[in-house]
Amino acid sequence: MARDLYWSLLSLNHRGQQSHGFAVLNAEGISRSVGLGPLPEVPPEIPDGEIGIGHARYATSGGSSAEELIRDAQPVVVGGPGRRMALAYNGNVANAMELRRSLEASGALISTGSDAELIALELLRGLEASGLRSAMSRLSTRVDGAYSLVGIIDDGTVFAARDPNGIRPLFTFESGPLFIAASETVAFDMYGVGPAVPVEPGELVVASEDGVHHHRYAPPRPEHICSFEYAYFARPDSILGGRYVYEVRRELGRRLAARHAGVARRVDSVVPVPETAVDAAYGFHEVSGKPVETLVFKHRFVRARAFMSGGGERQGLISRKYNVSKRAAGRRIALMDDSIVRGDTLRHLISALRSVGASEVHVFSTFPKISHPCFYGVDMATYGELIGYNRSPNEVAASIGADSVNYQDLDDFLEVVGRSACVACVTGQYPTEKAALLAAAALRAPGIRGRITEVIG
Repeated sequence: MARDLYWSLLSLNHRGQQSHGFAVLNAEGISRSVGLGPLPEVPPEIPDGEIGIGHARYATSGGSSAEELIRDAQPVVVGGPGRRMALAYNGNVANAMELRRSLEASGALISTGSDAELIALELLRGLEASGLRSAMSRLSTRVDGAYSLVGIIDDGTVFAARDPNGIRPLFTFESGPLFIAASETVAFDMYGVGPAVPVEPGELVVASEDGVHHHRYAPPRPEHICSFEYAYFARPDSILGGRYVYEVRRELGRRLAARHAGVARRVDSVVPVPETAVDAAYGFHEVSGKPVETLVFKHRFVRARAFMSGGGERQGLISRKYNVSKRAAGRRIALMDDSIVRGDTLRHLISALRSVGASEVHVFSTFPKISHPCFYGVDMATYGELIGYNRSPNEVAASIGADSVNYQDLDDFLEVVGRSACVACVTGQYPTEKAALLAAAALRAPGIRGRITEVIG
């Protein structure tokens, strides 16, 4: 089991590279092992057992020092008078401060800065008072945000659940005694099983000696899956909404070429920022007829993703991670990227391309202009860090040194990924109440520093 758990989690290494961990149930109880950084290529020591969960963490709460990252690594393990539980989750709690105060007032001892522990403790309180379904129902009334979670209870129960808005993805597969849950379908490919079935918003799936049971723990709502999954997070060979992600990205590239046909005619080459823009660049080529050229290279062994790194660390990482070809000299380039959040990577690449003689650099973003923070699991939690906030495309272009910036049209984007997808970072229309209140409060305090969920609450 440990070997299969390792390889499945390795397939999801792209989702979080600040820490990794495992929790396994065996004869001694729940055993946990964690480490810093992405999951290594040489398998770490993982306790053996019949049941296990793993997690690759992208931190959207807690601190960034090595000590804090190892402390906040998942899975978290919590215990009470009658139960012990391990939990790992993907998402973000918008009302984390409020939940932390409530738990502390009730006598809970909180040992990390991660909102994963808050969810685990809140769920444990409900579990000890009633069953798992009632505990999840109670959790849904107390937690505002996104959460796709998996857990182990020390009685041998395994469970998986998705928040009522379905913001983060979650899939399961069940066949006889085999039960698997994961954030992306590629994790099931590692086992050679399928098809993986999406967990519905507000659904709880419980596996025990009695079999696998599906429960509705919250009233059904429309699925608001995070649109950033399509543009950035998910692997291209994963399936979301019944389609391979690479197919979605290729169509986004086609839409960009059609929507910005004038600029597309002007350029000589389509150059993707590796790796998430490669499929979109091919789609752009299909419509524009302009060749795709690899003029931006990424260091294969610098595995950390700049978007997932802290501010100071991000700048140094970008300069070491990317290199450009001198063959860009004299070219008018369509530089394709998955999105524009802070503009740091593009600013560096444009400067590098100009330094080797590129005559024009026109940026194309597969994602619409991001103008609002995210409270659901993407670490862009303040207005001030977003280059698109209060700036027009021309102003963004001036800021990063581009000849033009060409964003995906919002209607085009939603036609491709689905009309119900969460695009709150574009529109400011949040699917949960607390997130909307936090965004409004942050607008009234433009000088705020740090994550809004950890400063306002």
